[in-house]
Amino acid sequence: MFNKTKKIAQGLYFKTSVIGVLFCLLLTPLNILQAQTNQELREQIYDLSSIKSVLTDEVATFDAQITALQRQLAQTEAELASLIAKIEETNQQIRKAEDELTKQKGILDENLRILYEEGQTSSIEVVAGSDNFSEFMNKTEYLKSIQDEVSESIDKIKQLKVELDTKKKELEIKKTEQVTLKNQQVTQKAGLDQQRSAKNASLSQVTTDEKKLREELAKRMSAGYAYCKGGGAVIHAKNPIFKFPLDCGYISQGWGKTDFSPFYRAGYHNGVDVAQVAPGTAIMAIGPGTVYSSGSSPSDGWGNWIVVKHDSGYYSLYAHMIAPTHLSPGDKVNTSDVVGGIGGSPNWPIHLHFTLYTSNPGTGIPPWGGTIDPLDYMDIPISTGGTDWDPDYAH
Repeated sequence: MFNKTKKIAQGLYFKTSVIGVLFCLLLTPLNILQAQTNQELREQIYDLSSIKSVLTDEVATFDAQITALQRQLAQTEAELASLIAKIEETNQQIRKAEDELTKQKGILDENLRILYEEGQTSSIEVVAGSDNFSEFMNKTEYLKSIQDEVSESIDKIKQLKVELDTKKKELEIKKTEQVTLKNQQVTQKAGLDQQRSAKNASLSQVTTDEKKLREELAKRMSAGYAYCKGGGAVIHAKNPIFKFPLDCGYISQGWGKTDFSPFYRAGYHNGVDVAQVAPGTAIMAIGPGTVYSSGSSPSDGWGNWIVVKHDSGYYSLYAHMIAPTHLSPGDKVNTSDVVGGIGGSPNWPIHLHFTLYTSNPGTGIPPWGGTIDPLDYMDIPISTGGTDWDPDYAH
């Protein structure tokens, strides 16, 4: 068992060392300050995201190893308690055997005394003191048989005590081994706890730095581009069957392959992002329909979101809302009805993520998931400049 527990903290050594070097190189203040271009910032964000993923996995692995070691430690403590109980039971048996040995020796001594005394008396005197010769013989034989039985009992007790003493020594050896094993497991757990704490600290630092870089990128991309309706020429869509969900902001990222899409899991952006909007700005339904679903995702996901099933058969998703929607599944909505307010998430700046589906979200053919470019189906009343999305975008 010791070999098993000895190896439990070694599985991540190489992986941890490599990622640790990358982590140290990436997070030096010089590297962060020297990220002059947006692309460099994106690359650092991607690297931090990768490191964060590795650190998260390592923390989970440490958690699993600590849990396994805790089970082993509990088993060791249970076995140690059992050995201690067995040693105490053996000690009681030894004391009982010693008491019985003392008792039997007393009986033997008394019989020997009687035989000795009678041995000092002549046979004529013993016979004379007995009612008959038969009584004399019976008495002598009785004393002799008692002596033999007691001697045999003493021999058995002595043998039992030898066996009990041997058993006790074996138990004491096992106890020493279990105590040693327990101390080793306690030491290993302390080491794992320390490593997990260090990984958690690194994970927290990476998360903080990633958020700062995302905010810096958003700040650079947003600088000088606060547009509202009427601030620029309207771009007309090919099939304008919906109304744009906001009157203010700018399109910070389009649908499909963008500069930032390689950093997404699927390799593409499944919707449109609208940034440079004040928190709480009204999000409007793009067309008539029924609330299909709503909810909240983890901080790295959609945050608060709502899906509307439109009368035309399309589904629209509005994500990163400032709070859960006031609407419930089944509620009817019309074009420009407010469905929520602009928000964000702990790891993303304030913006609206908007996706248009041709079918029930999640049922489309991978990797696109049934999404389409929303800007093919609605006029664009806001600016498209100053972003990583193609400024010459036209339908």
